[in-house]
Amino acid sequence: MPYFGAYVSESGAWALSRYAYKGRDDSIMLNYVTNAWYTKWVTYFPEWLAPNIITLIGFTFTATSHVLLLSHSPRLEGPIPAWICVYNAFAILAYQAFDAMDGKQARRTGQPRTERRPPPPPSFVPLRSHAAACSHQARGRLSGCSSTTAATLSTRR
Repeated sequence: MPYFGAYVSESGAWALSRYAYKGRDDSIMLNYVTNAWYTKWVTYFPEWLAPNIITLIGFTFTATSHVLLLSHSPRLEGPIPAWICVYNAFAILAYQAFDAMDGKQARRTGQPRTERRPPPPPSFVPLRSHAAACSHQARGRLSGCSSTTAATLSTRR
C-alpha cells in the first residue's frame, strides 16, 4: 500500500489504489460531429505510434503559436497581425483534435494511457489564448492582463 502520510487516511489510501478513471462526454458536437472525424483520422497513424506522441504532435501547434505571438508582440503591448489570430484559433482546434485522437490510439492499440496526471501541454493552451487576447487588445504587462500571463510571457526585454 502506498504511503500518503497525514494527508490521506488508511481507508482513503485503499480507495485510491483501486481508483480507475472513467471519463464521459455527452456533448452533441462531440458525439455526432467530431467523434466521427477523430475515429477516421486516427487510422492514419501507425499502430506502433505511442498515444502520447500524438498529443506531442498537437502540442507543436501550441508551441508554434506561442513563438509566433511572442515574436510579434513580446510584451503583449502592440498589435499583432490577423493571421496570427487565425493561426491561434487553428492551433487550439488542432491540439484538441490530436489530444482526442491520442485516447482513441490508446484504445485502438491497447497501449496504456495515464489518466491520473495529464501531460503538461494542456496547461499551456489557456495561457496562450489569454496572451493572444491581451495582445489583441493591446494590453501590456501593467495594463490589465493577469499577473501570471504577464510574468510568464513578458520576461523577454
